[in-house]
Amino acid sequence: MSVVYNAKFEATWDGDKLSDLNERAGELIQSLAVGYNVNAGLTVGVEAFDAIAFADWSDSSPNALFVGPSISYRGSHAWIALAAGWQVTGVEDEADVSVRAKIGFVW
Repeated sequence: MSVVYNAKFEATWDGDKLSDLNERAGELIQSLAVGYNVNAGLTVGVEAFDAIAFADWSDSSPNALFVGPSISYRGSHAWIALAAGWQVTGVEDEADVSVRAKIGFVW
């Protein structure tokens, strides 16, 4: 069995010119997964993930939480993880379903 937590913060600056980046925003993305290790490389489980947007670095948007199944495969030089989540919070500006794919390489 494995338990994995990931957190990521993204920042964006947008504008018409590089010297005029007047639109600023941030987003905090978190995920928590619990999985069963079927064998040395394959894990199946459940993942919950959410994203909180901060427009103009001030107030946050409503928190949209997604929950659903996940599967991952780890090889000796790379890994892939797939997760599908259904929104359980009822935030109208967010999708009802989210599908995510992550790929990583070991150097």
